[in-house]
Amino acid sequence: MSHNATAVATIGALLYPVGSLYLNATNRTNPSTLLGFGTWTAFGAGRVPVGKAAAGTFSSIGATGGEETHILTLAESPAHTHSLVTRAVQPDTNNGVASGSGGATWGQTLVTDSKGG
Repeated sequence: MSHNATAVATIGALLYPVGSLYLNATNRTNPSTLLGFGTWTAFGAGRVPVGKAAAGTFSSIGATGGEETHILTLAESPAHTHSLVTRAVQPDTNNGVASGSGGATWGQTLVTDSKGG
């Protein structure tokens, strides 16, 4: 190993100690080729990195969980409300001649559907 390669490997080991992750979103080349040092292996293929939590599913390093696709059930759906306002008009049936009601009649309905928490 040349003096320059040794310096790169030494600096690289300081920047990326064993157990570090190297992420490159545009280049699939093995980091040992790109960075010029170390033996690298792919990590977490098909998975998303999640930060370590103080408690719960991801409280231990290397924990896995979740699923690629999931359809929420009604029980998993958070409390929420859907509201729909409908408006209807009863046209003037007097063919434009003034009537006692003064023309068209308007109506409005509020429909609400809720899922509690």
